[in-house]
Amino acid sequence: QPTRFVTWNLYVFTLAGRINPVVDEMMRMQPEIAAIPEMWHEKGAILSRLNQLSGNVYSFASGGATEQFNDADILFRSDKWEHLASDLVPFSAGRAVNWAALRRKSDGYTLLVSGTHPLCCRGDYVVMEAMQFVAQTLAQVQQQHPYPIVLMGDLNTGYFQPSQQLLRHGHMDAFGRHWEIPMTFTDAWAELHPGNPDPSTINDDPVRLDYVYFQKTPISVGPIVQSQVWPRAAGSDHRAVSGDVVLQR
Repeated sequence: QPTRFVTWNLYVFTLAGRINPVVDEMMRMQPEIAAIPEMWHEKGAILSRLNQLSGNVYSFASGGATEQFNDADILFRSDKWEHLASDLVPFSAGRAVNWAALRRKSDGYTLLVSGTHPLCCRGDYVVMEAMQFVAQTLAQVQQQHPYPIVLMGDLNTGYFQPSQQLLRHGHMDAFGRHWEIPMTFTDAWAELHPGNPDPSTINDDPVRLDYVYFQKTPISVGPIVQSQVWPRAAGSDHRAVSGDVVLQR
């Protein structure tokens, strides 16, 4: 049975007045696990409404000062997944990476879920630095929690940019130097849509900013069976992106 992962930047401006339509859209997408950027003090109201409609099945990973940084909170189906540990690690300009270790209740399958939201509109170099930091941080977490990683979020850069090639290939020559990270990822959307890997996920701009990445090496998450770029909804300027994967031991 595939597991659905979703990332959706909610667009924090005016979010307080859009709780109900945002939750309605989440219910339509039916994420089992999600990373949600641009959600601050509205988090409690979103969770309350989500559980009112879903039958009290969702929780947020609680580790770290998630309301103090621009990050991507980890949402999960608590009827299906047990929260083992979670934290937040800041990197720059008030940005941070979230991670959570989750264990599936049905069979004990365990994974690391991560979300992040690098600085916008400063070019790919700052995203490159952020992605290197995120990968190195997750490698350290993986030493303590040796499980495959799902990395999601609004990464504020396009598919063809060096920072995203770094995530996919594990190394990249760019900005006058060589970059390396200790893992590689598969982009859920691009894997299933190789002819259109960079669709717009913000307004009608010709670029993709939002990603669901499944770890490929050294630990593989499993085969990707579906991925969607969802229509814009509920007043957000971003389109949600989902990836459905068959989790393999």
